Amino acid sequence: MTKKLTPQEKNETVKRVERRVLVIVTLVTLAAFWAGLYALQHWVFRDYYDPHRHVIVEQDPETLLVYSWKDSEGHVFTRNSPTVRLFPYGIMVLLLALIGMSAKLSSSLKHYYLSRLEREETAAEAEPAYAREHRAF
Repeated sequence: MTKKLTPQEKNETVKRVERRVLVIVTLVTLAAFWAGLYALQHWVFRDYYDPHRHVIVEQDPETLLVYSWKDSEGHVFTRNSPTVRLFPYGIMVLLLALIGMSAKLSSSLKHYYLSRLEREETAAEAEPAYAREHRAF
């Protein structure tokens, strides 16, 4: 038979679930950032310097800073090219989107668990046999 949780036990349970949700959401967000960064570099901002696709045209011999590079079609790009200059803003938009989505996901999972816990407590008070068979977690 499941017993009704005291407020202290309920708070401990909620905190434990919040920590688990935080770890899961953090890992998912890091993986999504990595995938998003790859997509930005390879499909959106294709002109950003990539040593596998571009050939260096001009480079500082002392610092090895690349000033301009050329793609396979012969187009020459510099750090002031529009798509190269906009790459950091693309990363910023990606980060803002991921922050918003991870906050929403974390909040949704927490509210889902709280509603499920409340439903379990209500069922335990009303019908103890039902509560034994349908535990939340």
